[in-house]
Amino acid sequence: GNIASYSWTFGDGASASASNPSHQYNTQGVYTTTLIATSDSGCLSEISKNIKHFETPSLALSSNSPVCEGSSINLSVSGLAGADYTWSGPTGFSDTVASSNIMNASLNAGGTYVATATNSSGCAYYDSIDIVIDSASVGGNVLGATTVCINQNTGTLQLTGRRGSVIRWESSNTGTAPWATINNITDSLIFSNLTTSTWFRAVVKKGACMAEVSNSAKVKVDAASTGG
Repeated sequence: GNIASYSWTFGDGASASASNPSHQYNTQGVYTTTLIATSDSGCLSEISKNIKHFETPSLALSSNSPVCEGSSINLSVSGLAGADYTWSGPTGFSDTVASSNIMNASLNAGGTYVATATNSSGCAYYDSIDIVIDSASVGGNVLGATTVCINQNTGTLQLTGRRGSVIRWESSNTGTAPWATINNITDSLIFSNLTTSTWFRAVVKKGACMAEVSNSAKVKVDAASTGG
């Protein structure tokens, strides 16, 4: 005869009467799922299966992002004891260790990296982490080098061609160390009332990359003219 009804029990107190039900277990464990099918003539057929339910583990992913281009990317994943780990990522990257290092990373290496943990039962769990690669800092060029008269002078220097943010300006009376800090984070620097020739430069930093300095622009100070 034909099947007239279905009776499911899932081993956790839940039941269903559909022919193809779905059920979610909320706690890890082994559950006995039983189906009783009743035909239109009243005949019963019963089958039981044990279902192993594993809780989804929480993977712990970490990295040293952001990093500068040309530096190393350090990836790490943990959280599932005895698991086999794999990584995949941009530009076809793959690895089969929990802690992976990518040397001399290019800008194209930035993006999403996926870690997979596979346990002894063959269950696979996934998580991802985003990696940011910063392009190298470029100090740029300072324009406005000039010659002025002592004391009664003023002018503006302009930084162009930088890559990154201005973190300070610096000045020197010799064009070499030591350089004195000027608290200015803009592209323009106004000087005034200089009494000696002075070199000025900007310090620029892009993200995780090392700071770079611009060229230095000299403001030459001439002594006052003496009449005769």
